Amino acid sequence: MNDRSEEIEPQNNKKDTNIKGEKKNFLIISLAFVCVFTSSNAVNNLQSSINVVGDVGLYSLAFLTAGSMFASLLLTTPLIYIFGYKWTIMAGQIAMLAYIAANLYPIAALIYPGRYTDEN
Repeated sequence: MNDRSEEIEPQNNKKDTNIKGEKKNFLIISLAFVCVFTSSNAVNNLQSSINVVGDVGLYSLAFLTAGSMFASLLLTTPLIYIFGYKWTIMAGQIAMLAYIAANLYPIAALIYPGRYTDEN
């Protein structure tokens, strides 16, 4: 009986370690998403009032909505199959960061292409 309990213990420890790693990964990705989403939401709220020259802000929001709908409907599943969940989320966050960075110098040539690269 004692031999069986020794065999079971290493498996339980391995399972506990795996669960801790999954929780850590989930918390890190969740925190990163909250940070990127908060900054992206702040930029989106200011688009129509700050970028008024040539209606760059309004067109940017239109591209944002159209690109998000397109990516959500057609790109999400293939990208997850190709890259996996974690890397698809990271690619989407990098695209959002590129759009936020493009707003440091808000001209149409920088802001519009940034919306076309959004994956999520």
